[in-house]
Amino acid sequence: MELLLAFLMGVTSSAVVAYVVYRKQRRESLQAEAALLQRLAEHGEVLGFAAATSLQAVGSTERLERDVSILRRQVTTALDSGETVRRDHVDLARGLLASNFSLDERTLKELHSLLLGRELDYAGQFRDILVRVGGSSLETDGLASVPEPDQVRQQLAAVLEAWAQAVMVASALPPKERLDHILRFHIGLLQVHPFFDGNGLLARVLLAVHTEEHLGIRVMLPRRDAAYFRALRQASQGNYDDLLRYVKIKMDDAVQHRLPADGAPSDRAGKEAS
Repeated sequence: MELLLAFLMGVTSSAVVAYVVYRKQRRESLQAEAALLQRLAEHGEVLGFAAATSLQAVGSTERLERDVSILRRQVTTALDSGETVRRDHVDLARGLLASNFSLDERTLKELHSLLLGRELDYAGQFRDILVRVGGSSLETDGLASVPEPDQVRQQLAAVLEAWAQAVMVASALPPKERLDHILRFHIGLLQVHPFFDGNGLLARVLLAVHTEEHLGIRVMLPRRDAAYFRALRQASQGNYDDLLRYVKIKMDDAVQHRLPADGAPSDRAGKEAS
């Protein structure tokens, strides 16, 4: 009997030790995941994910597990909605544009290659075939026609020239007019669709650069948003009202989440563009 009791006590003791070790390892694992999720939020590596949940450094493992679960769902939602324009994309674009005198065909190709070179074999090359775009750039229903390959350079040149002219007088324009020019360039680039793929990312990155440079606040648009698609469709038909409203909302969101490059909120930019 004594041997049996000793055996049972040994088993129980081992189980307790194993459980304590498991709980410690589980908590450390949760803390590591929490740190990663917080880093994603703080550095904007997942657009649209601002950690609303404040993780507790102290407290029960169950509480930590619950908070991490909430943050995990927030990240998943952001990724599922396509909000994956990263701040380093925008910083990369700013650096490239700063080293060039103007935004031209060569610069666009270089930027497209930098953004998508790891994903696309043909990054940085204008398309040489006719494509039809459905649900990803200009429309959520039906198909949007884009220029024939041999018309891309000519139509893109017109979009770039209009933007160059706008930049020359931008400092003298009120914020609302500056935003109007930014959006016209945005929709113009999407309509020309110079590359086989990646035009949406390129256009959104450039919009973030342009709003930061000319309005003082970085606006990063989501990839998949029904309201954005509807606004683009209206803008492609010459009505920019919905797109203006949509971007102003995103500007307000950026102010609230402290997204400007200098890290400080700037309510003035959003109000001036109203």
